[in-house]
Amino acid sequence: MRSESAPPTGVVKEPLLRLQEALRKYVLQVIAQVEEDDPASVQLADELLAPLSEWQSRAAKPATPQDPALAEPTAPDPA
Repeated sequence: MRSESAPPTGVVKEPLLRLQEALRKYVLQVIAQVEEDDPASVQLADELLAPLSEWQSRAAKPATPQDPALAEPTAPDPA
């Protein structure tokens, strides 16, 4: 069992936001180079983005249907 506590949210949040922004820029740059009528460019983009499309994050805790954050959004009642 760990004796250290988790780092404060602020310590993790900023690097996470920078990572997300870098990934967005990377994906946009790859997609911008795709020529739909050029199979080689489509294949290259698929190869470059494959690690992202295959990646699955580990949940911090098991997801349960009772978790309100995971609940399906409900449509408002018509008035």
